Amino acid sequence: MPTLIFPPKNRLLKKHEFDHVFQNGLRLVSKYFVFIVISSATEHSRLGIVVSKRKCRLSVDRNRIKRVIREHFRQLQHQLPGVDLVVLLKSPIENSHDPAISACLEKQFVQLKARCKDCVSD
Repeated sequence: MPTLIFPPKNRLLKKHEFDHVFQNGLRLVSKYFVFIVISSATEHSRLGIVVSKRKCRLSVDRNRIKRVIREHFRQLQHQLPGVDLVVLLKSPIENSHDPAISACLEKQFVQLKARCKDCVSD
């Protein structure tokens, strides 16, 4: 059984890693988020998160949104093939405790799993 941890090897950390995903990735858009995904050179999935001050003013809310994104990814990372994923906050969010945010993420991760075959073959 795979462990459900989120170690540094599963994170996009460097600017050139983010740039590669932004330039070449497949975009999946929803109400709140944009998922940009590309096949990875590694066998495990990696996650990068971008939540700007323009879209979410309070740092408390930005950090909460990032925690929710990381938690969804942590639970599904072993169901994804080796992909690099960047999650962008698309629209402004006033209340980070809104259950619609979590529901939107859940729906988008399900779409990502279904579309992963397309992004891995690119």
